[in-house]
Amino acid sequence: MSLKTQAKALRALQEEEFERVGGTETLSVDVRVIAATNKDLEKAIEKGTFREDLYFRLNVIPILVPPLRERKEDIKSLTLHFLNMFCKEHDILKKAITNEALRVVKNYSWPGNVRELRNQVERMVIMSRSQVIDVDDLPESLFARRNIFSTAFAGNKTLKDVKEFVEKEYITTKLKAANGNVTRAADMLGVERTNLYKKMKAYQIDPR
Repeated sequence: MSLKTQAKALRALQEEEFERVGGTETLSVDVRVIAATNKDLEKAIEKGTFREDLYFRLNVIPILVPPLRERKEDIKSLTLHFLNMFCKEHDILKKAITNEALRVVKNYSWPGNVRELRNQVERMVIMSRSQVIDVDDLPESLFARRNIFSTAFAGNKTLKDVKEFVEKEYITTKLKAANGNVTRAADMLGVERTNLYKKMKAYQIDPR
C-alpha cells in the first residue's frame, strides 16, 4: 500500500469508520482484521515506506510463520496434499510418492517456500509417467544445494577435473537420496555395486 492508502486504512481501524470510493456517507464497521506480509516491516518503517502507527495497530497478536526449511515436518503433509489436489485438478489417476523421493523433497531448502513446493509437485504430477513418483522423477533442481556448474567451471580446471567433480557430486546426491543404501544408489545410477564402491573409494565418499 502507498503511504496515502496506509493512512486511510489506519483511520478505518482506529475510528471504525470509512467512506466508499466516490461516496459521501460515512459507514461504521466492526470487523477483525488478519494481515499478512512477507516483508520485514520494521525495516520498511526505518526506510519510511510503512507507517509505524499502522504497524503497531496491526501488530496486536503476531503469528510468525517460519520458512518451509525451518518446519520440515510439514513438508510431507503438504506434498501429499498437493499431490492429491493436482491429480484431481488434471484428471489424473491418483499417484503415490516413494519414501526415498520424499526424503529428497524434505532435504531441499525450498527458498520459494510453499509456493515453490506447490509448483514442483504439480510438475511431478504432470511429467511423471508412472503412478508412483520416485527419485528419478524429481526435478534436478531439488538436488542442487548449490550451483554445481558454477563451482565445477570456476578456475582453470581441466576437462578431467570437471568430469570428476560432477561425477562425485552426482554419486553423493544419489547416495543421500538412497539414505546411504549403496545397492539402491547403484540401481539409480545404473552401475554395478562393486563399481560404485570403487568410485566411492576413489572420491572418498562416505555413504552416510
